[in-house]
Amino acid sequence: MSCKISGGPPLWYVSKEYTQRIINEPRKYFADYGLKLNDDVEIRVHDITADIHYMVLSMRAKRTEKLSEEELSMLVTRDSLLGAGLPLPPDRLPELKKAIMEKGNLLSYP
Repeated sequence: MSCKISGGPPLWYVSKEYTQRIINEPRKYFADYGLKLNDDVEIRVHDITADIHYMVLSMRAKRTEKLSEEELSMLVTRDSLLGAGLPLPPDRLPELKKAIMEKGNLLSYP
């Protein structure tokens, strides 16, 4: 699954404070924003240049093994895409599908 974000990065993303914290203490940084990860979750931060760095937090949500790529993409939130939150649980799929049918997209879905 791939995702493209248009436009430049948010200002906080390119700030020196964010860069230093996410590189040096990613687990603590996430915890400060309410995302507490178990010690067995590996976090890798790749600092490519002074301006570009990638953080990959790959984990498959439980009970999603039989979901299609389209269904999995419905569970991705802005926060989970940025690495500041977890995807929605799969038990939310029925309401997500209903919202898509009613609104045509999830852009205004909470």
